[in-house]
Amino acid sequence: MLRDLPSLYGIQDVQELNAFFPTLVYFCGTEVSLDALSKNSGIDKNLLKKYLEYLEAAFLIRLVHRIDDNPKRFQRANFYKVFLTNPSLRSALFRHCRQRTMPSVLW
Repeated sequence: MLRDLPSLYGIQDVQELNAFFPTLVYFCGTEVSLDALSKNSGIDKNLLKKYLEYLEAAFLIRLVHRIDDNPKRFQRANFYKVFLTNPSLRSALFRHCRQRTMPSVLW
């Protein structure tokens, strides 16, 4: 599954995609651009487009593009928001290493 589906979208390096996903999840809910994602992850913009297309097709993320009353203002869609389709993914990726210790209660 990690090899077949990404190859349909032209993705050869699945490890790089796996390393990029936590970076994308970190920016979840905020307005981002391909430039910002490229600078933070060190991945080329064209490859990022493929990654985002694949992750959206795999129903892991949802891209929400900006809208405006006057559509002529947006020559290119540079900024968008990224949302996870399952919010538990963020909790699983960024859970704390330390676990809380509860004092034992004797009844």
